[in-house]
Amino acid sequence: MKRLLLPTVVVGIVALLVLATVALGKADRRTTGSTLVSIPNLVSGQMTGGTFKGRFRMLLDGVLKDSGTSVVRPNQQGALRTVDGQTQVPVSGQSNLTSPKGSLSFSLTGVSISIPNVDPTKRAFGVEYGAWKITSGTGIYKGWKGGGRWANASTPDGSQYIDWAGAVTH
Repeated sequence: MKRLLLPTVVVGIVALLVLATVALGKADRRTTGSTLVSIPNLVSGQMTGGTFKGRFRMLLDGVLKDSGTSVVRPNQQGALRTVDGQTQVPVSGQSNLTSPKGSLSFSLTGVSISIPNVDPTKRAFGVEYGAWKITSGTGIYKGWKGGGRWANASTPDGSQYIDWAGAVTH
């Protein structure tokens, strides 16, 4: 019986520490007034006039708050470079999200990597990632500040799946 008591006490203490850490993390975020944001964005692989168009959904603290159309204006920002044998291209640009509730604009910077398809007759896959920061907003987005990280996976058919994640204050 004594052998079981110590592991049970240790597990209980660890569980309390985990719960306390989670609670403190939530309290910290609330006192700073920030909200977690996740914006899944499906964008067409067809570039028109230097832009990619698509649709977005916005979740704040995991709850769907808005959806609408998106426009991404990427720019290659420099020459190809090789990092540990992998070819990368620096990128920057702007993204605009628009809905009946307002519009949100942000800048982006990052890296683009092309991944060759095993079938040489098909297009390559693309992977991009980096950071984003809010530049302006209207409607419900007026006064928003913040940013975070983004990642994009493009498929050989041209579809691009972008995830914008971070924290905002509003």
